[in-house]
Amino acid sequence: MTALRLLSPGGGANCADWSACLAFARNKFEKYFSHKAKQLLASFPVNKAAAEGEKEFWTYPKRAPKPVEFNPSSDLHLGFVASLAVAWAAILGVKVEKESLGREALRRELAKVKVSPFVARTGKAVVTDESVSRAEAEEAAGGGRKDEVDSAAFASSVRAAKRTALSPGSVAQTLRDDLAARAARLRCRVYGLPEPTGAETRRMSRRLCPCPATTVEVLADLACLELRRMWSTPSSASAPSPHDWWVSLSPGALLLRSESKRASPLPGLGHLKRKGLTLWDRLEVRGRSDWTLQKVLEALDEKFGVAATLVVQGTKMVFVEALPTHAKRKAKL
Repeated sequence: MTALRLLSPGGGANCADWSACLAFARNKFEKYFSHKAKQLLASFPVNKAAAEGEKEFWTYPKRAPKPVEFNPSSDLHLGFVASLAVAWAAILGVKVEKESLGREALRRELAKVKVSPFVARTGKAVVTDESVSRAEAEEAAGGGRKDEVDSAAFASSVRAAKRTALSPGSVAQTLRDDLAARAARLRCRVYGLPEPTGAETRRMSRRLCPCPATTVEVLADLACLELRRMWSTPSSASAPSPHDWWVSLSPGALLLRSESKRASPLPGLGHLKRKGLTLWDRLEVRGRSDWTLQKVLEALDEKFGVAATLVVQGTKMVFVEALPTHAKRKAKL
């Protein structure tokens, strides 16, 4: 759904110039540091008396938020919006003139931005029990998770999009650090917490392990390019063959592409194509409750000629051939 919103005609991925990037950043400031706090206060008023036998919601360790009103005279507010706009422009490949980053120039441009007004959401249950799982909370809050996306709407959005690829890897590390420091200070200001220094924020950010920007960039680019290529083919023409991609982001990055109907360019995978299979096919093996992992691997090899080197169940890594200690797991159920 996030991709659908970004690719929609009014989405952030369609910012065509610096003014649009600045408007995008200004509205993000309003959403994260004002609207979200106001929604919490609307759902849980500070002065609301608790029901009999219950304690008030805003009791320690919970802190009632205080919405931050944007002030163009504040270096923190102006700096956050400018940094986010510059980062978003870099992702989209929008050119930013140095003269546009001056304080007066930013204030003049921000004065023209139409900021979305806050509208409290009503009629939606808010689950406050921390022992409840995310799936259970979303189910109780109204209808469960929406995993299905309207394919027709998504296809229409991609066709109408002004861009088919984003480049998060083009954002400089210094800009990321500056943006993280300003966001942390604003977040602390919302909850009345001591504001960290830039050095403290950088030190803490180095301990985090986010998804590498290069991985996000490659996957987003390849997915959008494939969708655009397939959907741009005239209806009268035969559908283009889908591509298989193999990507290595280790030093000396490798990017290989082949038509799905042709032999694989990587050694050891050609037998899949000779059997009419690709890496994306679903291979089913019906086993029994007493089967071990070794038996499953043997059944895959016997039925499809496939040697599995990685086995996962949900988010759990069951077996990785490259790890010596995982060999012992083959004998387990």
